[in-house]
Amino acid sequence: MRFIAATFALTLAMPMMGLACKSTTATSDGKTDTEPGGKPKYDTSVVADSAPLDEATQAFVEQTKEIEASTKGGATDWEDVASRMKRLTQKYPKLGLAWYNLGVAHENLGKLEDAENEYRQAMGVAPELRHPYENLAAMMARRGDARGAESLLKEIAGKDSGAAGARVALASATLARGDADEAVRLVQEALSRDPKNVEAYCVLAAAALEAKDHQRVRLVVSQGRKLAPNTACFYFTMAQLLYGEKQTAEALASYEKAVELDPRLLEARFRIAEISMGFKDFKKAIVNYDAVTKIDAKNVAAYLNMGVAFKGMARFPDAEQAYLKAIEVGGGTVPEAHFNLGVLYLRNLSRNEDAKAQLKKYLASGNTAGDDPAFAMIEEIDGMKAMEEEAKRQEEEAKRQEEIEKKAKIEEDKRKAQEAKDEEELKKRMEESERRAKASGEPG
Repeated sequence: MRFIAATFALTLAMPMMGLACKSTTATSDGKTDTEPGGKPKYDTSVVADSAPLDEATQAFVEQTKEIEASTKGGATDWEDVASRMKRLTQKYPKLGLAWYNLGVAHENLGKLEDAENEYRQAMGVAPELRHPYENLAAMMARRGDARGAESLLKEIAGKDSGAAGARVALASATLARGDADEAVRLVQEALSRDPKNVEAYCVLAAAALEAKDHQRVRLVVSQGRKLAPNTACFYFTMAQLLYGEKQTAEALASYEKAVELDPRLLEARFRIAEISMGFKDFKKAIVNYDAVTKIDAKNVAAYLNMGVAFKGMARFPDAEQAYLKAIEVGGGTVPEAHFNLGVLYLRNLSRNEDAKAQLKKYLASGNTAGDDPAFAMIEEIDGMKAMEEEAKRQEEEAKRQEEIEKKAKIEEDKRKAQEAKDEEELKKRMEESERRAKASGEPG
């Protein structure tokens, strides 16, 4: 039993700078994060000729039958696969197939460190299995170790003349660094050993796309679809072609079909999100950027662009959290995220001092020019602060004057009241004096 090995892959994200929102997107310059063969899948061919079966292999076969029975053509429950394979490795620590499939289960669950360790365990106890090498090479490539991945793939191809999958993966790596001719040669070697290798057609189509030979792309994709019509890489490659031809709506539909078939196609996710942003469909963009982070939890570009999308929906607190996450996974300094946070704090959240702090961090990156808008925004913040301080001073002065006038009025009111009282008292005394004069008969 085996999983079909994942092929070589490489992720590249390049920044796109803008004024109000700086974003990052994946590029299609031949260095993609696509996996032409899709995710590793379950198969029984590895142990097909093992007869008679030893105890460990028999236990393995029994577990795989139970997995297939529970799946019944539906989606694989990778947690269940991982649980079963882990039990097998604990009981039979030298069963390479169990270690390998445990690695694939963990890779599909996003537990990449565990998966890498388990592939290495499989390689140690069962060096004859080439699929752990191929999957490990793909993982190395995805995290940027292209040289290490190529070295591992060359090792497989060198010691196993029938390793068509390794040759295809090596071809993909070779294409990623720009050597299309060598990539095609390796693919042709692979096809001579395995004429129905679907991944080989994926790489051929990608090579033709790199050469801008659109007619050949369509021909190779057509040939590949005869072998496996529902293969993600063919939809992805056609989407790239259509996108390059500015047939945006058609490209979007093809990208979406590609990720439906293989949700781990990160560049397809990026493209869907990018196109959606252009259509102001921020909700769809967020869904796809979020899907990228579920696969690659340290993808700065996805968090950064998610922040831009949240801002487009006026979900400002969510945008703030996305930018902060980009900074966190980026090691503490991501110039575009600092810039976007500065703009967000200044324009949308009225947190001017926080805005100034973020803009200063952005400028400290050194990747700015003298006319960078961040300078003008800091000046604006300083000007606003000066105006606020002047307004506060005037307000305090007005309050002091108001207090003075209030006290003066109170004193004036007291004075007037006293005068009125004194006048009333004088009037009463005069009236009393007149009354007494009349009573005594004295002349008034």
